[in-house]
Amino acid sequence: MQKKKRPRQAEANKAQRQELVRYLVGQAEQRGYLLVTPETPKLATDHFRHWCKQALYPAITVALQGARATVIVDTGPVGTGLEAQGRLWRSDPWPMLAATPDLQAQLTRLAEYYLSRSPYQAMFFRTGKDETILKNILVHGGGNRFVVYWV
Repeated sequence: MQKKKRPRQAEANKAQRQELVRYLVGQAEQRGYLLVTPETPKLATDHFRHWCKQALYPAITVALQGARATVIVDTGPVGTGLEAQGRLWRSDPWPMLAATPDLQAQLTRLAEYYLSRSPYQAMFFRTGKDETILKNILVHGGGNRFVVYWV
């Protein structure tokens, strides 16, 4: 039979989790993307998306899974941020936050580079108008290059 945690210990654990979330989100704000590992609390992702909405910045996450990563670029927080600021009405069409043709060509070449070098079943796709995903890429020395083009 396990002993119940004392309230002070539970409060200390909660404070440590909150400090970790603040630290991770602070790093993400500086880098322009949130680095997600299996140990990253979901609350960090939620706080980062909230910051993106306020800053009118796409929510970029890099989820590490061992030697592979999934990069997700979600422009949805920009649209919801514009709505919250009253600069876009719910009935208005959301702005298309697509890359310029030159940048899109660079992103495609870069995605092809990562897809061709990954021993995993790597994929590059869009999930509607808001999300672009590069999934199962091999992580090594220059793994942040894809993200830099979006930042």
